[in-house]
Amino acid sequence: TLGYRNADQCILYDSAWSSYLRREDGPFIDEAFYGPEILSYRTEFRLIGVVVDVGYGCSLLAQDLKHFSRMDTITRIYKYLSVFKWEPRNIRDSWIWIPNVGNRGQWVRPADCTLHDRNGLFSTHFSVLDKYYEKDLLGFFSTVLGVRHCLRVLDHCILWRSWECTCFELTPA
Repeated sequence: TLGYRNADQCILYDSAWSSYLRREDGPFIDEAFYGPEILSYRTEFRLIGVVVDVGYGCSLLAQDLKHFSRMDTITRIYKYLSVFKWEPRNIRDSWIWIPNVGNRGQWVRPADCTLHDRNGLFSTHFSVLDKYYEKDLLGFFSTVLGVRHCLRVLDHCILWRSWECTCFELTPA
């Protein structure tokens, strides 16, 4: 469904995948094009490198994650990666999608995010994930991608310094 690919870059979609992902969420072999009998070739596909088992598609889906820009698709992929305990090779990469107007957005590094900003002070410095993602995914972002739970004292000092540099008078609020 994402163009032509080598066998080891494809996944055979069946009913087991439907509880996690939709057909358009990854590099799934197009059953509509090949016909429903394609599912009967699971053994042959496995032998040539196609992912046929639901728990083994993490690396392919993570690799294709950045091709998507729809929040619902990205969230489903994150949930799948979380369920099957995927871990990135390099957490310094931009792994987190931050949406903005019209389903557009940007990929950011985990170091540029925080799970919570209770007082709303840091939204100009960090992407605050609880604004965009459900509570069940926040644990995934924290444990797997290393997103901080709360902001450090150093972050508060940097924020205060940036306020000082603006030359605007701050209100007590």
